[in-house]
Amino acid sequence: MTSVAVNNPFANKLMFITAFVLVSLSNQVVFAKTAAKKTNSRAPASVESTSSRAPASAKMSGSSASSSSKSDGKGEGLSAGEGGGSANPIVEEEIPVFQFADQELSKEAVMPRLDTPAAVINRKLNYIKRFELNAGMGWLLDEAFYNNQYLQFQGTFALNEPSSIGARLLMFGSGLSDYGKQFESSVSSQPPEFSRAHGPETGIMAFYERRAMYGKMSITKRTVKVSYVGWDIYAGMMKYGSRQLPLFGASLLNRYFVSDHFSVNLNVRAGLRQAVDPLSASLRTTTNKPAESDFSTTSKFSMMMDLGLSYLF
Repeated sequence: MTSVAVNNPFANKLMFITAFVLVSLSNQVVFAKTAAKKTNSRAPASVESTSSRAPASAKMSGSSASSSSKSDGKGEGLSAGEGGGSANPIVEEEIPVFQFADQELSKEAVMPRLDTPAAVINRKLNYIKRFELNAGMGWLLDEAFYNNQYLQFQGTFALNEPSSIGARLLMFGSGLSDYGKQFESSVSSQPPEFSRAHGPETGIMAFYERRAMYGKMSITKRTVKVSYVGWDIYAGMMKYGSRQLPLFGASLLNRYFVSDHFSVNLNVRAGLRQAVDPLSASLRTTTNKPAESDFSTTSKFSMMMDLGLSYLF
């Protein structure tokens, strides 16, 4: 046999590539056969491990299937070979349990206990057809020269639950205010004499009262206190010496009941009043004393504040 040497470079390269591809394919075939044998030999062990990890409930539900497969002898191995790779093991999840210290747990559940169960939803205090008397002390805040403190006495009759009518009496103290005394003492030559004119002495007025907001406060488990906020409009006369001058206005009221009958109240009033102007005539002691009619009147925006105690019959 005669051998022929090929000196063509391109042919040599083609032969080398072909030989490399054939060797690679043969190696891959050998590797695939080896891997298949290993997989078939490990399949029963994986099935046993999967079945051993399943919970008791799964084993009980599948007992009939396993008994039928054991009767064949090879059924368990076939089922493992067919579905062993796709079966997912069932894992039991533990429910977390939280424990608290004994001192952090509540020992007693305390519910509010009222005088009567109906006090939660109903009025605890009724005003219909009842009388109320009030006594207190107040201040006429816009009075500059004369005593601005007064005693107040008031009577009220409730027409219905939110509405009342009543009358009020004011009794002012005599003398001058601190500013009036300071004004007299500051003038050394011919000081003014404010006693020549008259300041407010008494006042009487009628009013209509409206209770706008009713509330209850739980002080203790057994004690409930009542309070309300309201308003009134009033009109009347105020006495300056022998003169009777008009006044009218409106008030903001507040009642806090310390019991079913007694209440503490704070009231603020604002309105207009006519008053004697002491500076409209001569107050000099060296001049003749002017008559009461010589003093003119003026209109003032008036504010009053009083604090008192009420009794509801």
